Amino acid sequence: MVESTNVAVPYPWQRSAWQQLFQQFENSQLPHALLFSGLEGVGKLQIARSLAQLLLCNQPDHNLGCGKCKGCNLFNAETHPDFRQVMPDPGKQIKIEEVRALQSQIYGSAQMSGRKVVLLGPAESLNLNAANALLKTLEEPPGATHLLLFTHQPSGVLPTINSRCQLLKLPIPAREQCIQWLTAMAGDQAADLLEAARGLPVKAFSLLDGELMAAREQVQNLLSELAAGDIGPVGAAQKLNCQPIDQVCHLVIEFVEGRVQASARAMDGGEAGDDRQQAWLAWQRQTGGLLNFRDKILALLAKVRSGANPNPQLALESLLIDYQRLS
Repeated sequence: MVESTNVAVPYPWQRSAWQQLFQQFENSQLPHALLFSGLEGVGKLQIARSLAQLLLCNQPDHNLGCGKCKGCNLFNAETHPDFRQVMPDPGKQIKIEEVRALQSQIYGSAQMSGRKVVLLGPAESLNLNAANALLKTLEEPPGATHLLLFTHQPSGVLPTINSRCQLLKLPIPAREQCIQWLTAMAGDQAADLLEAARGLPVKAFSLLDGELMAAREQVQNLLSELAAGDIGPVGAAQKLNCQPIDQVCHLVIEFVEGRVQASARAMDGGEAGDDRQQAWLAWQRQTGGLLNFRDKILALLAKVRSGANPNPQLALESLLIDYQRLS
């Protein structure tokens, strides 16, 4: 996260969205429910936390929380009595018990600033019972309560929840803005990190994490070895089984989408003619197979998020056998 002293500050590319939110706040027109939507790694959590701190601050300063008052100090210490954050571990669901727990809190009186704030997401992690329970709160919100939801996959959010929130879409920012921001922290690695993250700046920043970089390298190397026939699906699955299965799925998806994008760039640089037509048809077949493979991984992720507990070794073996057939 980007913090200035003790103030949650939106990212530079979120200036326009933040101006819109602050004007609504200043004019007392901020909706009781907001849904921040965008790809994972674009910075939704940062702008949501910035708004949460502003709402709980006792003396806002320069369009932001002041970072000095009691409200800000408690917010930064994660102990503010009127703030509730519901965010499951990756691949896990938000269950009805968690929604009921936050409801018992927000339907009571605010203890400090007069406002109560809930930060919840990703919204697609709500199981059906939890989503229906939250829906009742969205339909009949308690006074002076703001629900800040975020989603990586809007299509996975219950339509009735979508319809009761004001949607704020956060697109992928311009490459120049991302490079400028990343360079301050990653130096000469900024451009490479941004490319690896497919233009998503916060995701690019996360790649500086040594453990995650090592996990990504392991996945990429094993998939390359599998394609070359240097290792079999069972052996590759055994090596990958040391990582959480949801992390492996995300990293494999990242690798597959990188292959699709690289081959698309290669096609764009080709010359017209019969050979190009044949190459185009071959590219379409290969790309279709890779995207179908990605859909299988997404289906496995959905199973994990639904609370199912597939055997990691067998699930990975099945996926890697499919990948080997594509290579």
